[in-house]
Amino acid sequence: AVVDEAGAAAASRGMSAVAAAGNDGPRAPPRYPAAHAWAIAVTGVDRNARIFALAVRGPHIAFAAPGVDLPVLVAADRPPVLRSGTSYAVPFVAAALALARASGLDADVAIRQLAAAARDLGPPGRDPIHGWGLVRAVGDC
Repeated sequence: AVVDEAGAAAASRGMSAVAAAGNDGPRAPPRYPAAHAWAIAVTGVDRNARIFALAVRGPHIAFAAPGVDLPVLVAADRPPVLRSGTSYAVPFVAAALALARASGLDADVAIRQLAAAARDLGPPGRDPIHGWGLVRAVGDC
């Protein structure tokens, strides 16, 4: 309840929160904070735009972004390791949203622009697996 109240208050001030959908599987209930109305829930896809097998699904999913087999540096003296999860997809959406908002757009308009620019991956329109689709940056970037 405290997180929901704080997130709603931040959203009312024009802030955006991008959150990972979760990695508990397609039959898991929605996870929070991603399932809060004020959050932008992100799922992960692989290099072929296939959904991450462990990604939580639901009507709250807003966007998909790369989140499968991403090279991650875990130690400076070691080569990167491949990691997967919806958390790895969040920075892609956060960056695209930041670019959209950099021109002075409010959060709702910026999200609508990202939704319109997203590559639809499932049934036409927003769906509970991919949201609006694979996020793509909009504007001058």
